[in-house]
Amino acid sequence: MNYSHRKVSNVGAVAPDRALWAMGGLWALCLALLLHGPSSAQDWQHNNRNLSLHASRTAQRYSEQDTQLLTADGVLDSEAGHPTGWGAQGRWQGELDALGALPLWLQAGAERSSGQTDYNGYLQNGTTLTPYRAKTGNIWQSQSLRVGLPLTADNWPQWQFIPYADWTHQRWQRNLVQYRETYTERRQSLGLLVQWQPAWPDMTGLHEEGRKPWLIELGHQRSVSQRGSVSAPTLDFAATQPLSPTQQTELRLRYAISPRWHLQLQAQSQRTSTTASAVVDGLQSPPSQTRQSQLALGLGWTY
Repeated sequence: MNYSHRKVSNVGAVAPDRALWAMGGLWALCLALLLHGPSSAQDWQHNNRNLSLHASRTAQRYSEQDTQLLTADGVLDSEAGHPTGWGAQGRWQGELDALGALPLWLQAGAERSSGQTDYNGYLQNGTTLTPYRAKTGNIWQSQSLRVGLPLTADNWPQWQFIPYADWTHQRWQRNLVQYRETYTERRQSLGLLVQWQPAWPDMTGLHEEGRKPWLIELGHQRSVSQRGSVSAPTLDFAATQPLSPTQQTELRLRYAISPRWHLQLQAQSQRTSTTASAVVDGLQSPPSQTRQSQLALGLGWTY
């Protein structure tokens, strides 16, 4: 962020586009193919009733674009780092008898990570830029809730497909040398989670009949509505800044070390971007891009 010409508090909703229609079509296809015959519903309920904790490490890449042709490469600020953190997650799958035994899948999660990134940019005074390098302290916090419709089929008992809706609130605090700024985002997303329970070897020696300790999950979601804000109290700055749709992909490998406990390894990729904010008292937040790649290792308990 530039020292004297840059800050943001934004609330901008992006209208659904063709990707939303494509996601809706995918949901409809899953429903048409799989809703008949949920023969393995009890097994999948067991797989999706758990609580877990995990530790994470994230590769953070952030950049701000120059819209005033003040720099040679068009970049006002680039930052990179590897913050660490932790997270907690809870899942439940079952049926709602009040709605005719409608299958339902729920997931709630919270994340927190912190660490330094290497700031490579400029101090700005009007149109004058002075090259500047420093360390930026960062704190990320997020909470999310997902509600999905679990779908299985008689002929594919080892697979479950879960189209879902996601609500996420995220807060990012950047502690620069000169000031502190805080970005917040609220997103509503549509996604699809695919679960596969392969008949791979059991490495624990339990050898219980019918035991399948492995579970693989692949998911992707795209925000269809997003609102964001940023504030810099020291500069007395707050403005609105439209956000582009956020794309998030995740891959999870889970292994049950006992009937109640499991280990899990998860990789997640997320990318988002913003456009420039309005100018408020001579200050503005420029367009930005954020890319995060996270690796997490956790322990879960089935209830």
